Amino acid sequence: MADPQVVEELERLLAMQWTDVLAELGASGTDAFPGAAIEKGLRLFTNVQTALRAKVCGDQGLRNLVEQRSNELTIAGAVYDLIAGTTGHLPGASVAVLIVQHGLADYCSAVWS
Repeated sequence: MADPQVVEELERLLAMQWTDVLAELGASGTDAFPGAAIEKGLRLFTNVQTALRAKVCGDQGLRNLVEQRSNELTIAGAVYDLIAGTTGHLPGASVAVLIVQHGLADYCSAVWS
């Protein structure tokens, strides 16, 4: 996560509320029948998070960061690095922040237990 633009974007998104990040995600996705941005963002996030779970939760380095209680930016950067290029047309930074805001311990509970 050496790219300063990615760091800046992650910082901006981490400062936002969950629903605001969902709204940005909803505004970025493509959809034949666009609805309210938050609902659309939640639908898009729900669709992509299952596909990313194994990749994110299977990474021991990320798990170590969570167990060491690293700061949110470091964790979001690690998630971003893991999922970059795998979120299709969705912005990876938004997806990474939503995963972090969701709580990685909950998100990865099935894998990490």
